Amino acid sequence: MLRHFLKRPPQGAAPTTFCYSFRWPLLLFTVLLSACASKGNAPEPAALVEFSPVITPKVIWSKNTGKGTDKQYLKLSPVIADDTVYTVDVKGRVVASNMHTGKRQWQRKTKTPVTGGLSLSKDNNSLLLGTRSGEVIRLAANTTDKGSEIWRSRVSSEVLAIPQEAGGSVFAHAIDGTVTALDAESGAQLWQYQRSTPPLILRGGSAPIAFDNRVIVGFANGRVVALDLMSGQPIWEREAAVPEGVSELERMVDIDADPLIEGDVLFIVTYQGRILALDKFSGQTVWQHDMSSYTGMSLYESQLFVTDFLSHVWAFDRENGIVLWDQSELLARQITRPVVMGDTVVVGDFEGYLHWLSATDGHFLARTQIDKSAINTLLVHNDVLYVYTEKGTLSAVQL
Repeated sequence: MLRHFLKRPPQGAAPTTFCYSFRWPLLLFTVLLSACASKGNAPEPAALVEFSPVITPKVIWSKNTGKGTDKQYLKLSPVIADDTVYTVDVKGRVVASNMHTGKRQWQRKTKTPVTGGLSLSKDNNSLLLGTRSGEVIRLAANTTDKGSEIWRSRVSSEVLAIPQEAGGSVFAHAIDGTVTALDAESGAQLWQYQRSTPPLILRGGSAPIAFDNRVIVGFANGRVVALDLMSGQPIWEREAAVPEGVSELERMVDIDADPLIEGDVLFIVTYQGRILALDKFSGQTVWQHDMSSYTGMSLYESQLFVTDFLSHVWAFDRENGIVLWDQSELLARQITRPVVMGDTVVVGDFEGYLHWLSATDGHFLARTQIDKSAINTLLVHNDVLYVYTEKGTLSAVQL
Protein backbone atom coordinates (compact mmCIF):
# COMPACT_ATOMS: atom_id res chain seq x y z
CA MET A 1 0.00 0.00 0.00
CA LEU A 2 1.51 3.32 -1.01
CA ARG A 3 0.56 6.57 0.59
CA HIS A 4 2.05 9.96 -0.29
CA PHE A 5 2.48 13.17 1.64
CA LEU A 6 1.93 16.16 -0.58
CA LYS A 7 2.82 19.79 -0.52
CA ARG A 8 0.29 22.06 -2.05
CA PRO A 9 1.55 22.63 -5.61
CA PRO A 10 2.75 26.16 -6.31
CA GLN A 11 0.65 28.14 -8.74
CA GLY A 12 1.06 26.76 -12.24
CA ALA A 13 2.69 23.52 -11.11
CA ALA A 14 1.47 20.10 -12.15
CA PRO A 15 -1.20 18.80 -9.78
CA THR A 16 0.88 15.81 -8.71
CA THR A 17 3.92 17.67 -7.32
CA PHE A 18 5.14 15.55 -4.42
CA CYS A 19 6.83 16.60 -1.21
CA TYR A 20 7.47 13.16 0.23
CA SER A 21 6.72 9.61 -0.74
CA PHE A 22 6.72 6.81 1.81
CA ARG A 23 6.19 3.10 1.50
CA TRP A 24 3.61 1.78 3.94
CA PRO A 25 4.15 0.10 6.38
CA LEU A 26 7.93 0.29 6.49
CA LEU A 27 8.28 4.07 6.49
CA LEU A 28 4.90 5.74 6.61
CA PHE A 29 3.65 3.91 9.66
CA THR A 30 6.90 4.60 11.52
CA VAL A 31 6.97 8.28 10.64
CA LEU A 32 3.33 8.98 11.44
CA LEU A 33 3.35 7.02 14.65
CA SER A 34 6.49 8.81 15.83
CA ALA A 35 4.64 12.08 15.29
CA CYS A 36 1.76 10.86 17.47
CA ALA A 37 3.62 9.01 20.21
CA SER A 38 6.28 10.35 22.55
CA LYS A 39 8.07 7.05 23.01
CA GLY A 40 8.29 3.54 21.68
CA ASN A 41 8.60 2.12 18.19
CA ALA A 42 5.88 1.62 15.64
CA PRO A 43 4.20 -1.71 16.36
CA GLU A 44 4.64 -4.74 14.16
CA PRO A 45 1.44 -6.07 12.55
CA ALA A 46 -0.33 -8.24 15.08
CA ALA A 47 -0.21 -12.00 14.63
CA LEU A 48 -3.53 -13.59 13.81
CA VAL A 49 -5.26 -14.67 17.00
CA GLU A 50 -6.66 -18.14 17.36
CA PHE A 51 -10.39 -18.60 17.92
CA SER A 52 -13.16 -21.08 17.19
CA PRO A 53 -15.13 -19.92 14.12
CA VAL A 54 -18.88 -19.84 14.56
CA ILE A 55 -19.79 -18.97 10.98
CA THR A 56 -18.39 -20.26 7.69
CA PRO A 57 -17.72 -17.80 4.86
CA LYS A 58 -17.84 -19.23 1.34
CA VAL A 59 -16.17 -17.69 -1.69
CA ILE A 60 -18.74 -17.96 -4.49
CA TRP A 61 -16.47 -16.72 -7.23
CA SER A 62 -13.22 -14.82 -7.69
CA LYS A 63 -12.03 -13.07 -10.85
CA ASN A 64 -9.19 -10.77 -11.88
CA THR A 65 -10.43 -7.44 -13.21
CA GLY A 66 -7.19 -5.62 -13.96
CA LYS A 67 -4.30 -3.98 -12.11
CA GLY A 68 -6.27 -2.94 -9.06
CA THR A 69 -4.65 -0.06 -7.17
CA ASP A 70 -1.13 -1.22 -8.05
CA LYS A 71 -0.16 -0.85 -4.36
CA GLN A 72 -1.17 2.79 -4.27
CA TYR A 73 -3.52 4.13 -1.61
CA LEU A 74 -6.49 4.91 -3.83
CA LYS A 75 -10.24 4.78 -3.38
CA LEU A 76 -11.24 2.49 -6.24
CA SER A 77 -14.52 1.09 -5.04
CA PRO A 78 -16.79 -1.36 -6.87
CA VAL A 79 -20.39 -0.31 -7.38
CA ILE A 80 -23.46 -2.38 -8.18
CA ALA A 81 -26.51 -1.69 -10.33
CA ASP A 82 -29.10 -4.26 -11.32
CA ASP A 83 -27.17 -7.54 -11.73
CA THR A 84 -23.82 -5.95 -12.56
CA VAL A 85 -20.82 -5.10 -10.42
CA TYR A 86 -18.47 -2.49 -11.88
CA THR A 87 -14.78 -2.03 -11.08
CA VAL A 88 -12.04 0.32 -12.22
CA ASP A 89 -8.29 -0.07 -11.88
CA VAL A 90 -5.46 2.43 -11.61
CA LYS A 91 -4.80 2.19 -15.37
CA GLY A 92 -8.35 3.25 -16.15
CA ARG A 93 -9.79 -0.11 -17.16
CA VAL A 94 -13.49 -0.33 -16.30
CA VAL A 95 -14.95 -3.85 -16.08
CA ALA A 96 -18.60 -4.86 -15.80
CA SER A 97 -19.13 -8.33 -14.30
CA ASN A 98 -22.20 -10.39 -13.55
CA MET A 99 -22.73 -10.07 -9.81
CA HIS A 100 -23.87 -13.69 -9.45
CA THR A 101 -21.15 -15.46 -11.44
CA GLY A 102 -18.32 -12.95 -11.92
CA LYS A 103 -18.51 -13.47 -15.69
CA ARG A 104 -17.20 -10.44 -17.54
CA GLN A 105 -19.90 -8.66 -19.53
CA TRP A 106 -17.75 -5.91 -21.01
CA GLN A 107 -14.70 -3.79 -20.38
CA ARG A 108 -13.59 -0.32 -21.42
CA LYS A 109 -9.99 0.94 -21.39
CA THR A 110 -10.09 4.68 -20.79
CA LYS A 111 -6.26 4.84 -21.07
CA THR A 112 -6.32 7.42 -18.29
CA PRO A 113 -4.80 6.79 -14.83
CA VAL A 114 -7.72 6.75 -12.38
CA THR A 115 -7.36 7.89 -8.78
CA GLY A 116 -10.96 8.19 -7.55
CA GLY A 117 -13.97 6.04 -8.39
CA LEU A 118 -16.39 4.52 -8.97
CA SER A 119 -19.78 6.02 -8.29
CA LEU A 120 -23.10 5.61 -10.04
CA SER A 121 -25.30 8.32 -11.47
CA LYS A 122 -28.71 8.75 -9.87
CA ASP A 123 -30.40 6.72 -12.61
CA ASN A 124 -27.73 3.98 -12.41
CA ASN A 125 -27.11 4.34 -16.15
CA SER A 126 -23.65 5.87 -15.97
CA LEU A 127 -20.42 5.73 -13.98
CA LEU A 128 -18.30 8.56 -12.59
CA LEU A 129 -14.58 8.54 -11.92
CA GLY A 130 -11.76 10.98 -11.22
CA THR A 131 -8.30 10.97 -12.77
CA ARG A 132 -4.71 11.75 -11.88
CA SER A 133 -4.61 14.44 -14.55
CA GLY A 134 -7.47 16.35 -12.94
CA GLU A 135 -10.46 15.17 -14.94
CA VAL A 136 -13.91 13.82 -14.16
CA ILE A 137 -15.20 11.25 -16.64
CA ARG A 138 -18.74 10.02 -17.12
CA LEU A 139 -19.18 6.65 -18.84
CA ALA A 140 -22.26 4.76 -19.97
CA ALA A 141 -22.99 1.81 -17.69
CA ASN A 142 -25.50 -0.12 -19.78
CA THR A 143 -24.67 -3.26 -21.74
CA THR A 144 -25.49 -1.57 -25.06
CA ASP A 145 -23.00 1.30 -24.84
CA LYS A 146 -20.48 -0.73 -22.78
CA GLY A 147 -18.61 2.05 -21.04
CA SER A 148 -18.57 4.56 -23.86
CA GLU A 149 -17.55 8.04 -22.78
CA ILE A 150 -20.39 10.53 -22.30
CA TRP A 151 -18.25 13.48 -21.27
CA ARG A 152 -14.90 14.37 -19.77
CA SER A 153 -14.33 17.63 -17.88
CA ARG A 154 -11.23 19.28 -16.49
CA VAL A 155 -11.16 20.36 -12.83
CA SER A 156 -8.46 22.08 -10.78
CA SER A 157 -6.16 19.13 -9.95
CA GLU A 158 -5.93 15.39 -9.25
CA VAL A 159 -9.22 13.86 -8.07
CA LEU A 160 -8.64 11.34 -5.28
CA ALA A 161 -12.11 11.54 -3.75
CA ILE A 162 -14.89 9.67 -5.54
CA PRO A 163 -17.08 12.08 -7.58
CA GLN A 164 -20.72 12.18 -6.57
CA GLU A 165 -23.92 13.14 -8.40
CA ALA A 166 -26.86 14.94 -6.78
CA GLY A 167 -29.47 17.49 -7.83
CA GLY A 168 -28.44 17.48 -11.49
CA SER A 169 -24.79 18.17 -10.68
CA VAL A 170 -21.60 16.14 -10.29
CA PHE A 171 -19.33 17.20 -7.43
CA ALA A 172 -15.58 16.60 -7.57
CA HIS A 173 -13.26 17.23 -4.62
CA ALA A 174 -9.68 17.71 -5.87
CA ILE A 175 -6.50 17.35 -3.86
CA ASP A 176 -5.78 21.10 -3.91
CA GLY A 177 -8.89 21.73 -1.78
CA THR A 178 -11.16 22.75 -4.65
CA VAL A 179 -14.73 21.48 -5.00
CA THR A 180 -16.12 21.75 -8.53
CA ALA A 181 -19.76 21.36 -9.52
CA LEU A 182 -20.32 20.10 -13.06
CA ASP A 183 -23.55 19.83 -14.99
CA ALA A 184 -24.52 16.15 -14.86
CA GLU A 185 -25.70 16.09 -18.47
CA SER A 186 -22.95 18.04 -20.22
CA GLY A 187 -20.02 18.19 -17.78
CA ALA A 188 -19.93 21.99 -18.01
CA GLN A 189 -18.60 23.74 -14.94
CA LEU A 190 -21.27 25.35 -12.76
CA TRP A 191 -19.22 26.68 -9.83
CA GLN A 192 -16.07 26.17 -7.78
CA TYR A 193 -15.29 26.53 -4.09
CA GLN A 194 -11.80 26.29 -2.57
CA ARG A 195 -10.34 26.01 0.91
CA SER A 196 -6.69 26.53 1.79
CA THR A 197 -4.60 23.38 1.99
CA PRO A 198 -1.92 22.82 4.65
CA PRO A 199 1.72 22.37 3.56
CA LEU A 200 1.60 18.65 4.35
CA ILE A 201 -1.45 16.45 3.80
CA LEU A 202 -2.39 12.81 3.45
CA ARG A 203 -2.81 11.65 -0.12
CA GLY A 204 -6.54 11.25 -0.21
CA GLY A 205 -9.83 13.08 0.01
CA SER A 206 -13.35 12.65 1.31
CA ALA A 207 -16.21 12.42 -1.14
CA PRO A 208 -18.83 15.19 -1.10
CA ILE A 209 -22.22 14.18 0.28
CA ALA A 210 -25.44 15.95 -0.67
CA PHE A 211 -28.89 16.29 0.88
CA ASP A 212 -31.78 18.61 0.06
CA ASN A 213 -30.13 21.74 -1.39
CA ARG A 214 -26.75 21.29 0.26
CA VAL A 215 -23.48 19.50 -0.39
CA ILE A 216 -21.12 18.81 2.50
CA VAL A 217 -17.36 18.46 2.08
CA GLY A 218 -14.56 17.65 4.54
CA PHE A 219 -11.19 19.27 3.81
CA ALA A 220 -7.53 18.54 4.53
CA ASN A 221 -7.39 21.45 6.99
CA GLY A 222 -9.83 19.66 9.29
CA ARG A 223 -12.82 21.83 8.42
CA VAL A 224 -16.28 20.75 7.27
CA VAL A 225 -18.29 23.06 5.04
CA ALA A 226 -21.92 22.90 3.91
CA LEU A 227 -22.31 24.53 0.50
CA ASP A 228 -25.41 25.61 -1.34
CA LEU A 229 -25.90 22.96 -4.01
CA MET A 230 -26.87 25.41 -6.73
CA SER A 231 -24.42 28.27 -6.10
CA GLY A 232 -21.54 26.82 -4.10
CA GLN A 233 -21.90 29.52 -1.45
CA PRO A 234 -21.09 28.37 2.10
CA ILE A 235 -24.07 27.87 4.42
CA TRP A 236 -22.13 26.83 7.51
CA GLU A 237 -18.58 25.83 8.42
CA ARG A 238 -17.26 23.76 11.30
CA GLU A 239 -13.76 23.01 12.60
CA ALA A 240 -13.85 19.24 13.01
CA ALA A 241 -10.27 19.03 14.33
CA VAL A 242 -7.75 21.58 15.57
CA PRO A 243 -4.15 21.23 14.33
CA GLU A 244 -1.81 20.75 17.30
CA GLY A 245 1.92 20.27 17.66
CA VAL A 246 5.11 21.85 16.36
CA SER A 247 5.85 19.88 13.19
CA GLU A 248 3.72 19.72 10.07
CA LEU A 249 3.32 15.97 10.67
CA GLU A 250 1.86 16.55 14.10
CA ARG A 251 -0.51 19.21 12.76
CA MET A 252 -2.08 17.04 10.06
CA VAL A 253 -5.86 16.80 10.63
CA ASP A 254 -7.05 15.65 7.22
CA ILE A 255 -10.59 14.53 6.59
CA ASP A 256 -10.02 11.61 4.20
CA ALA A 257 -12.85 9.30 5.28
CA ASP A 258 -16.14 9.82 3.49
CA PRO A 259 -18.83 11.45 5.67
CA LEU A 260 -22.08 9.68 6.51
CA ILE A 261 -25.59 11.04 6.98
CA GLU A 262 -28.33 9.25 8.89
CA GLY A 263 -31.52 11.13 9.60
CA ASP A 264 -30.61 14.65 10.68
CA VAL A 265 -27.09 13.69 11.80
CA LEU A 266 -23.82 14.02 9.90
CA PHE A 267 -20.89 11.84 10.97
CA ILE A 268 -17.33 13.04 10.32
CA VAL A 269 -13.98 11.54 11.35
CA THR A 270 -10.55 13.14 10.97
CA TYR A 271 -6.95 12.06 11.06
CA GLN A 272 -5.30 12.97 14.39
CA GLY A 273 -8.48 14.61 15.58
CA ARG A 274 -11.99 13.49 16.39
CA ILE A 275 -15.05 11.61 15.33
CA LEU A 276 -18.09 13.86 15.47
CA ALA A 277 -21.83 13.68 15.12
CA LEU A 278 -23.12 17.02 13.84
CA ASP A 279 -26.55 18.43 13.13
CA LYS A 280 -26.54 18.37 9.33
CA PHE A 281 -28.55 21.58 9.04
CA SER A 282 -26.51 23.75 11.41
CA GLY A 283 -23.20 21.98 11.94
CA GLN A 284 -23.70 22.04 15.72
CA THR A 285 -22.09 19.22 17.70
CA VAL A 286 -24.28 16.37 18.90
CA TRP A 287 -21.33 14.43 20.35
CA GLN A 288 -17.61 13.95 19.75
CA HIS A 289 -14.79 11.58 20.69
CA ASP A 290 -11.03 11.67 20.17
CA MET A 291 -10.12 9.61 17.11
CA SER A 292 -7.56 9.31 14.32
CA SER A 293 -8.86 7.67 11.15
CA TYR A 294 -8.74 8.00 7.38
CA THR A 295 -10.40 4.76 6.24
CA GLY A 296 -14.08 5.32 6.90
CA MET A 297 -17.21 4.50 8.85
CA SER A 298 -20.34 2.35 8.62
CA LEU A 299 -23.72 2.49 10.33
CA TYR A 300 -25.87 -0.39 11.54
CA GLU A 301 -29.07 0.26 13.48
CA SER A 302 -27.98 2.13 16.63
CA GLN A 303 -24.25 1.62 16.09
CA LEU A 304 -21.49 3.51 14.26
CA PHE A 305 -18.37 1.54 13.33
CA VAL A 306 -14.99 3.04 12.45
CA THR A 307 -11.44 1.80 11.86
CA ASP A 308 -8.75 3.97 13.41
CA PHE A 309 -5.16 4.68 12.37
CA LEU A 310 -3.81 1.80 14.48
CA SER A 311 -6.26 -0.68 12.88
CA HIS A 312 -8.49 -0.88 15.93
CA VAL A 313 -12.18 -1.31 15.16
CA TRP A 314 -14.51 0.82 17.29
CA ALA A 315 -18.24 0.66 17.87
CA PHE A 316 -20.06 3.77 19.11
CA ASP A 317 -23.63 4.36 20.13
CA ARG A 318 -24.59 6.64 17.28
CA GLU A 319 -27.04 8.62 19.43
CA ASN A 320 -24.64 9.69 22.20
CA GLY A 321 -21.11 8.63 21.19
CA ILE A 322 -20.63 6.15 24.03
CA VAL A 323 -17.97 3.55 23.16
CA LEU A 324 -19.63 0.14 23.01
CA TRP A 325 -16.53 -1.88 22.21
CA ASP A 326 -13.02 -1.68 20.77
CA GLN A 327 -11.39 -4.58 18.93
CA SER A 328 -7.60 -4.06 19.16
CA GLU A 329 -6.27 -7.46 18.13
CA LEU A 330 -5.78 -6.42 14.48
CA LEU A 331 -3.16 -3.85 15.45
CA ALA A 332 -1.18 -2.45 12.50
CA ARG A 333 -2.73 -4.88 10.01
CA GLN A 334 -3.82 -1.92 7.83
CA ILE A 335 -7.46 -2.87 7.90
CA THR A 336 -10.19 -1.42 5.74
CA ARG A 337 -13.29 0.54 6.52
CA PRO A 338 -15.65 -1.76 8.43
CA VAL A 339 -18.77 -2.89 6.59
CA VAL A 340 -21.87 -4.51 8.02
CA MET A 341 -22.98 -7.94 6.84
CA GLY A 342 -26.08 -9.17 8.63
CA ASP A 343 -25.31 -8.85 12.33
CA THR A 344 -21.54 -8.96 11.75
CA VAL A 345 -18.86 -6.37 11.00
CA VAL A 346 -16.28 -7.24 8.33
CA VAL A 347 -12.82 -5.78 7.71
CA GLY A 348 -10.01 -6.77 5.35
CA ASP A 349 -6.27 -6.54 6.01
CA PHE A 350 -2.91 -6.18 4.23
CA GLU A 351 -2.43 -9.93 3.80
CA GLY A 352 -5.75 -10.54 2.07
CA TYR A 353 -7.59 -11.80 5.13
CA LEU A 354 -11.21 -11.00 5.87
CA HIS A 355 -12.22 -10.83 9.53
CA TRP A 356 -15.83 -11.16 10.72
CA LEU A 357 -16.56 -9.56 14.09
CA SER A 358 -19.66 -9.65 16.24
CA ALA A 359 -21.55 -6.37 15.94
CA THR A 360 -22.56 -6.81 19.58
CA ASP A 361 -19.15 -6.94 21.25
CA GLY A 362 -16.46 -7.17 18.53
CA HIS A 363 -15.27 -10.73 19.18
CA PHE A 364 -14.01 -12.76 16.20
CA LEU A 365 -16.54 -14.95 14.41
CA ALA A 366 -14.74 -16.07 11.24
CA ARG A 367 -11.72 -15.48 9.06
CA THR A 368 -10.81 -16.34 5.48
CA GLN A 369 -8.05 -15.34 3.07
CA ILE A 370 -9.02 -14.13 -0.41
CA ASP A 371 -5.47 -13.94 -1.76
CA LYS A 372 -2.16 -12.61 -0.48
CA SER A 373 -2.63 -9.01 -1.59
CA ALA A 374 -4.08 -6.26 0.56
CA ILE A 375 -7.83 -5.78 0.64
CA ASN A 376 -8.71 -2.38 -0.83
CA THR A 377 -12.49 -2.16 -0.61
CA LEU A 378 -15.45 -4.08 0.77
CA LEU A 379 -19.02 -3.76 -0.45
CA VAL A 380 -22.11 -5.59 0.82
CA HIS A 381 -25.10 -6.06 -1.46
CA ASN A 382 -28.04 -8.44 -0.92
CA ASP A 383 -26.16 -10.36 1.81
CA VAL A 384 -23.14 -10.90 -0.46
CA LEU A 385 -19.74 -9.39 0.35
CA TYR A 386 -17.82 -8.12 -2.68
CA VAL A 387 -14.08 -7.85 -2.05
CA TYR A 388 -11.67 -5.84 -4.21
CA THR A 389 -7.92 -6.27 -3.66
CA GLU A 390 -5.00 -4.02 -4.53
CA LYS A 391 -4.04 -6.49 -7.30
CA GLY A 392 -7.46 -6.24 -8.95
CA THR A 393 -9.07 -9.45 -7.72
CA LEU A 394 -12.83 -9.16 -7.28
CA SER A 395 -14.46 -11.86 -5.14
CA ALA A 396 -17.99 -12.57 -3.94
CA VAL A 397 -18.35 -14.10 -0.46
CA GLN A 398 -21.44 -15.43 1.33
CA LEU A 399 -22.02 -16.66 4.87
